[in-house]
Amino acid sequence: MTTEEILKAISHKDKKFPREALEQAIAQKDEITPHLLKILERVADDPDEVLDLENYSHYYAIYLLSQFRETRAYPLIVRMVSLPSDTVDELLGDTITEGLPKILASVCGGDTSLIVRLVENAGADRFVRGAGLHALIALVLSGDKKRDEVMGYYSRLFDA
Repeated sequence: MTTEEILKAISHKDKKFPREALEQAIAQKDEITPHLLKILERVADDPDEVLDLENYSHYYAIYLLSQFRETRAYPLIVRMVSLPSDTVDELLGDTITEGLPKILASVCGGDTSLIVRLVENAGADRFVRGAGLHALIALVLSGDKKRDEVMGYYSRLFDA
C-alpha cells in the first residue's frame, strides 16, 4: 500500500478495522511517521475540524507513534490532551483512561517534564491528569524511571 492509501484507510470512515493498513504503516514506519505527526498536529491545532469530518486517523496515529516510541509525538499528544475536557473526551473517549498512560510513557523518551506539567495543570481534564500519574508508574514498571524518583514526586505533590 502507498502512504496515501494507508492514510485513507486509517481515517476509518467505513467503520472497518484497517488491519492491513496498520500492518503496512508499521512496515513503512520511516515513511509514515511524518504523516502521523502531521495528523496529531492538525488535531491539536483545530480539533473541531477533525470532529466535524468524523475522521478517526488520530486514534491510529497515537497508537502507531506510541508503538514506534516516537518522541516527536510527545508534545503533540500533551497539547491534544490539554484541550478542554469535552473536546478531549470526544477525541479520545476511553483511550484517556485505558491507553493514555502507556502512550505517554512510550513517547516521552524518559523526559517527564510535560507529563508533570499535565498532572499539575488544574485546567486539564481530571482523567487526563490521572493518566499522567499512571504514566509515571508505567515508566517505573518499564525500568525507565527509578521508583524513588517517582515516589518523591508523588510525595511533593501530596504535600503541596
